[in-house]
Amino acid sequence: MISYTETAEEYHANSAIGSSDIRAFMRSPILFKKQREGKWPKETPAMLFGTASHMSMLEPERFLATYVIKPAGMKANTIAGSAWHAKVDALGMKPIGAHDAAALGEMHASMPAEIGAILKRSKAEVTYRTSIARDVEVQCRIDALDGVQPYDLKTIKAIETIDKAIVRLGYHYQANWYERVMEAETGTAPAPLRFIFVENLPPYRWRMVDLDADYRAIAAKAVDDALAELAARMKSGAWVDRDDLNYLASPPDWMNDSSFDDEG
Repeated sequence: MISYTETAEEYHANSAIGSSDIRAFMRSPILFKKQREGKWPKETPAMLFGTASHMSMLEPERFLATYVIKPAGMKANTIAGSAWHAKVDALGMKPIGAHDAAALGEMHASMPAEIGAILKRSKAEVTYRTSIARDVEVQCRIDALDGVQPYDLKTIKAIETIDKAIVRLGYHYQANWYERVMEAETGTAPAPLRFIFVENLPPYRWRMVDLDADYRAIAAKAVDDALAELAARMKSGAWVDRDDLNYLASPPDWMNDSSFDDEG
């Protein structure tokens, strides 16, 4: 199934396994299970801002109909603040802080023309849902789809930390997942997923990022292994931690380098 109209709420309410689910499982089976049960919420303030920024970049008309800027200095625990929030809730809208709204304005203003053209001609928020090996129901939600070229928009504090973010947040696994789900649904391999990063702090720089062959090979094997393990755990019902309680810490290789100065 491919949908161009499914809302984010409908997408996340579906029980099919998505990219964030498989990355949670790769980190911890317990984390995967608890998040699927709704016991450990996935969203953080940074994720909430990411949701707002995605909508403002990809669906600007919907953003204007969904968000309202919270007056500067207004506190929720005052009479005026409570009344304002009640009014916003009654309208079915969401508040966004003046600081965050200003940051979104700066992000828009600094957007390179090439990226603006990509987002303008692309289909926004496209859902793919299907089943893959071992009859596992899976899904993904493409931020921007330009023909067969998928893009994913990421906000980041500093462009210099992109490499660390890819590893820490498993973006290479996400890329493999998206491509895998898209191919399973269409029967044709899509173009490799490209990431569009934008800073949410000054100077609000943008970068388009591709993953090299080594990243892609590592991700493909890791996702294959995760799916095999997930199928086995779903069958057995065992969700215990896969790691031993005891851990022996060893110094990284760079600490044994003669140039390492532990006082520097």
